[in-house]
Amino acid sequence: MPTNLPNEILFNMPARLYSALKKTGLVLVIAMLGLAVGSCAMMLPERDVPARKIALKNHDGKQTIELNIEEYGKRGTPILLIHGFAGTTYSWHKIIPKLEKKHRVFVVDLKGFGHSDKPFDGHYSLYDQVDLINQLIDKLKLRNLTVVGHSMGGSVGMLLAIEETKTRQRRIKKLVVVEGPALDQENPSLVSVLSVPVLSPLMIAAGPPELISKIGSKMTHPRGYKTNREEVLRQAQQFYEPGGKYALLKTATSMISFDTSEVASSYRKMNLPTLLVWCDNDEIVPISVAERLNEILPNSRLQTLKGCAHAPQYLQPDELAKAIARFAN
Repeated sequence: MPTNLPNEILFNMPARLYSALKKTGLVLVIAMLGLAVGSCAMMLPERDVPARKIALKNHDGKQTIELNIEEYGKRGTPILLIHGFAGTTYSWHKIIPKLEKKHRVFVVDLKGFGHSDKPFDGHYSLYDQVDLINQLIDKLKLRNLTVVGHSMGGSVGMLLAIEETKTRQRRIKKLVVVEGPALDQENPSLVSVLSVPVLSPLMIAAGPPELISKIGSKMTHPRGYKTNREEVLRQAQQFYEPGGKYALLKTATSMISFDTSEVASSYRKMNLPTLLVWCDNDEIVPISVAERLNEILPNSRLQTLKGCAHAPQYLQPDELAKAIARFAN
């Protein structure tokens, strides 16, 4: 009998059944099976990447928090890549080689994710992340910077751009938002379920990290997509670290409570050149959000990618990299 039966159930679940479970959030309940049946921790060797830790000030201004960054390329204008919810620097691994040829590329693990610190301090809001990224930009002395954010990272990028416009610091030159939830919409089912008190901590505690990662992969790719095992295992490793699951839950809760209407009025004042990149089949942040956002922003354009859902960096890496490089140049 396989020891990772829940994983196999999810890998082989019919698309129609998975879709029905996803709409109700019940797909996460499958994670409870992991407690009873067991799961093999399939750890992969560390990737050989140019990574280092950057010490920054935490929310209280006293304690130090370290963010993990990777640096690529030796010439050209800088690009900063910010992953989405439950992502890591690995989320960008397919497009980094295409960007580093003509750019200095900086890839960051947000607080609570990847190899960055995961303190039990409750401060995982978008504004907490923005504060740390602002410090990071200053510490690295980045100028003429193109910020690229995917999903939640796109929201972080939007808030950075608003602040940049207000302060007129002129560090950030351009912004690329890849399927970022920047306007009012129905909350993604995964985020909604993870924010439920009592139930969600129990499910996450019981669920093997691989299964948590696999659910996220299923939700961000088109129906019928065969889940990539290395992708799942790489993203799952962060949930084995102390504070990994805690950070996931706290981030989900903060995203639910974030009121986009409070910042939407500032979008019209954003004069930063902005590229919106959206997949035509995105069910998490529908393309209608991008169309509305494109109408509001004074200096933006929208590019649509075909044949992907909420993760073009995996399924359309060439097209996404080309779009970013052309815009950054």
